[in-house]
Amino acid sequence: MKKYLPVLLAATLALTACTAAPAETTPAETAPPAESVTEESGAASAPAVGTLHSTLNTDVDNALYACYLDSETHKYEMLRIDCAKAEQEWLCELDYESAYSCLTVNGNAVVIWGNGDKYGFTVVSPDGTTWEQPIDREFMVDVYDENAAYQLTSKSCLRLDLQTGEITQTDAPLTQLSAVYGLVENKVLISRYVTDTPLPDPNDMSHAEMYQAIIQNSMIEFDLYDVASNTIQKLFDWEYGSDDAGSAQYVGSRGGVVYFIMSAWDGNENSPTTNTLRGFDTAAGTWQDVHAENAAPGNFGTLGLTRGGQLEYAVLNWGTGTLVLYKLADGTTYEVSYSDNDGFPVALTEDGRVVVTDGRVANRGNDLGYGLIDENAYLAGSREYTKVKMWEG
Repeated sequence: MKKYLPVLLAATLALTACTAAPAETTPAETAPPAESVTEESGAASAPAVGTLHSTLNTDVDNALYACYLDSETHKYEMLRIDCAKAEQEWLCELDYESAYSCLTVNGNAVVIWGNGDKYGFTVVSPDGTTWEQPIDREFMVDVYDENAAYQLTSKSCLRLDLQTGEITQTDAPLTQLSAVYGLVENKVLISRYVTDTPLPDPNDMSHAEMYQAIIQNSMIEFDLYDVASNTIQKLFDWEYGSDDAGSAQYVGSRGGVVYFIMSAWDGNENSPTTNTLRGFDTAAGTWQDVHAENAAPGNFGTLGLTRGGQLEYAVLNWGTGTLVLYKLADGTTYEVSYSDNDGFPVALTEDGRVVVTDGRVANRGNDLGYGLIDENAYLAGSREYTKVKMWEG
């Protein structure tokens, strides 16, 4: 039996949501052939930045793309769930060593890949037709718009043109970048280490002890990075190793407020006793405790569900068999039963439905199946899902 390993868009652990951008891409047959080049570029000459999307959002428009690795052929199968038809379609097979990212841009899937010492991306249309563009280096996507993908490093912002494959580099004020979290009103939420002594290269293992020693006494600063103006705005900071820094889990943003779930433990308990949703207003510069929930014993985890890039629900309790969802719009909480392969929320659609796990797929090594259900019905406890007809290989 073949085993298909979901490497992209897989459940909630590695889901990259597919959100269509407004413009149409150039058709495959008219895509201009071009070689990838790397150039230095100043912020003033950089192309305009469009509406940014995060690879971490859990919302979909009309389709949900996934790229599965076939363990027998070692090739990737490109699949697409058509939410209107409740059917998963096979689009094409991609023969690459690694698939780093899968984006949805202008209604098409874009797979960024590596193949030995060669790199590139492939655009896959809804009908399965493809065109391929080589690029000159490995590229890891943090955010993207309708024309380009962006990778942030401690020194620069790299822009990958999704038509020509050209990579341009701009020096950026991202010194000692720690993490990229998501988007807040078209700006990127990041964190950076602030230290008295500059950190050595984290990839140089000969300096690993020095690196760890320095960050023990550091601050973790959270900033908004504006790709368009190449500037950052400090929001707040925490001491490295503090309770706040150790327990905070980012779940999304809504209307200029960034939300974290802060967990509290009682002694050496493996699971937290309380999960508190806290919001930081980026305009006012103030914190607000939004809602606290006693954490039931069981699996520890938190989750944010977004629609249109805005946080709709925060999952405050991921206990054994029960999820507690907090609705940001009106402050209502809901308890929903689930199991790992039945009823776990994966994404919100634009037309008011929830994509949930729904059993296993025959002939695919027991990969997860999916279902669709009206959002209000789901919150009311219904398990009457419209089963997605999954591709079986």
